[in-house]
Amino acid sequence: MAAELVSVVGKRCIIVLDAYFAVGPVFLILKQILDDSGNHLLHIVTRAKSNVVGYQDPPAKTGRPGRPRKYGLKLNLMDLFETMAESFEQTTIEIYGQHEEVSFLCLDLIWGSQLKKRSVLFLFVTAQSASY
Repeated sequence: MAAELVSVVGKRCIIVLDAYFAVGPVFLILKQILDDSGNHLLHIVTRAKSNVVGYQDPPAKTGRPGRPRKYGLKLNLMDLFETMAESFEQTTIEIYGQHEEVSFLCLDLIWGSQLKKRSVLFLFVTAQSASY
């Protein structure tokens, strides 16, 4: 349905999905919706499931025999809130008319085999009330 909307509107759109819908087939559809210049017209904002993993970029070719690695280090996304806590940046935002301190971290990671080694921008946000 979102793909039909984007084709009618012809402009970039952002769709917000529950974690339940953030699965491979959605992202396969997402990669196919491009403008004439090859830019993505549909962007997804979602809360990742708690069991989601991402991968760093694969290491450079070693020059040794054999297939080069497809993925780099495997990262459990929920663990990054603790292991990379010192890398988070802080800012103040206004939520429902009140100011709140939040910490955030942006990482480009490879997510899932459905995306065929496509990098996805992950935004990790932690606030006094919750982590997203």
